[in-house]
Amino acid sequence: MKRIKAVFLDIDGTLIDGATGPFPDDIALIEAVHEAGHKVFLATGRSLAALPPVLKNARWVDGVIAGCGATVSLYGNIIYRKFVAPELLPEISGLYLKNGKWCVFEGETGIFALGSYLIFDYGEPVYMIGDPGDFRRKYSGEIITKVTMEGFLTSEERAVFEPALRVIEFAAYSEAIVAAESKLRGMDRVLAALGLNRDSAVAIGDSENDIDIVKAAGLGIAMGNSRDALKAAAKAHTGDVGRGGVADALKKYVLNDAETEP
Repeated sequence: MKRIKAVFLDIDGTLIDGATGPFPDDIALIEAVHEAGHKVFLATGRSLAALPPVLKNARWVDGVIAGCGATVSLYGNIIYRKFVAPELLPEISGLYLKNGKWCVFEGETGIFALGSYLIFDYGEPVYMIGDPGDFRRKYSGEIITKVTMEGFLTSEERAVFEPALRVIEFAAYSEAIVAAESKLRGMDRVLAALGLNRDSAVAIGDSENDIDIVKAAGLGIAMGNSRDALKAAAKAHTGDVGRGGVADALKKYVLNDAETEP
C-alpha cells in the first residue's frame, strides 16, 4: 500500500524568487505529487492575505501554515488561529509613523501598511495607515497575524514587539510573529488532523524560519540557496530556487521515493 506523504513547501526563496515565480517546472512536479495522492501544504511566514494569488488559488494546495504557524488551514477551513493582540497595533503604528521606517501588518483578509515597503509584492489591495488610531477606528476587528518591518530592529522597536511577538531578522527586513507559534507547531497540527506522523512529512525551505520543520520532518530538504544553518539541519539538499530545486527534490524523494543522502 502506498504511503501518503504530507509535503510542506516554503514560499519565498523556495517557490518564489523575489517577484518571480512560482516556476513551471516546480508546479508541474507539485501537481504530479498531488495527483499521486500525496498532500501538499504551503508553510510560510506570510499571512493568508499576503499569499501570492497564483498560490492562494492553486488547486493542489490542501492547506496553509501561515504567519509561521499563527494560522493553519486545511481544505479551505481554518483549524487554528492566533493573532497579534489588538492593543499592540496602535502602539506599533505610532512607533513606525514616528521613526519613518516602513511597516506592514499582514492579516487573514487584509494587508495594512505605512511607509514605502519595497520588499514584497503582496498582490492585494494594501490599506494605508496614517494615524496610530486607525486600527481602532477604520480597521477595527481586523485579524493581524504577522508584522513585517524595515531592516534590523532598534532597541526601542524590539521593546514594543517583545515578548508578545518573536522577532526574526533577515538581511533586508525583519518579521514579528506571535510568540510560541512556529511552522513546526503548524505542521504538527496538520499532521494530527490528517492522522499522520512526522515520518510522513517532507519539508522544503531555505531560511531560518524553516529550520524547525526541516529538522523535525521525516525528510527535511534544504534549497541550494539556503542559509548555512538550514543546510546543516537538513537531511537532503536540492538545487536553487528558480532552477528546478523543488521539482528535483519532489521527483527524487516523493515520486521516486529515493533514499536520503548518506
